Amino acid sequence: MYPTVESIITLVVALGAGVIGGMLGLGGGFLIVPYLSLFLGFPMQKAAGTSLFTTFFTSLSATLTYAYQRRIDYVVGIIIGLAAAFGAFLGAYLTQFLSSNILRIIFGVVALYAGFNMVFKGRKTKTKDFSKNFFLLETFVYKRTLIDNKRERFEYSVDLIVVFIASFAIGLLAGLIGIRGGSLEVPFLTLVAGIPIHVSIATTVFMGIFCSSAGSIVHFILGNISYPTVVFLCIGVFVGGHLGARTSRKIKAGKLRKIFGFIILIIALRMIIPFF
Repeated sequence: MYPTVESIITLVVALGAGVIGGMLGLGGGFLIVPYLSLFLGFPMQKAAGTSLFTTFFTSLSATLTYAYQRRIDYVVGIIIGLAAAFGAFLGAYLTQFLSSNILRIIFGVVALYAGFNMVFKGRKTKTKDFSKNFFLLETFVYKRTLIDNKRERFEYSVDLIVVFIASFAIGLLAGLIGIRGGSLEVPFLTLVAGIPIHVSIATTVFMGIFCSSAGSIVHFILGNISYPTVVFLCIGVFVGGHLGARTSRKIKAGKLRKIFGFIILIIALRMIIPFF
């Protein structure tokens, strides 16, 4: 019978995952999946499906808060959301042909590099230069000015074609190993595309609605969602997502970048270490 000690712990874990997810643009699965699989004994498929379903509510809650703050770039968000969703679908299909262990190591190494740069460097590469160097052309550069509800101004330029291709690749890799791509999307948008980190996080959270919806439908069809548990998870992440988004705007960009980088380093090491 609910509520029980287990349900209270589940609620607390979900609240923490929601705060971190809303504050940094992550899904919170890096906390929820280990909790469900290691502490509650869920099969990995059910843990992943239940966790992914809850990330929709993390994204929804944080998106509503960021929308009120006017820090979401909807054009970039829709583009990266669609690109990542297509990539994730293809990645999920390709899992039957590729070794997940090798892919986890690759993801971990890339995330390690991104986290290191977020913590210790924090410099951004102009998207224009990135486009020239890797695609040998200048494509569609999108100039944007965002003014949030506190009159803080964000000005930047981003190449939408480059962002689409990179987001597709991130979604592909995320789909191959069964996670959401926010842990790579935010560093890419910040360090490479040159989008301010507060806008990168808000936009990535908005993108998460696309990815989590698509993945949740698949897991719903496969029966990989535990409904008694998911109720407490959704309540926790919804409240936590709102609190995380409110907290994010109070942290200066440099400090927020370092916090994000530190969390990504932990995720990267968690991906790599089990294989050594």
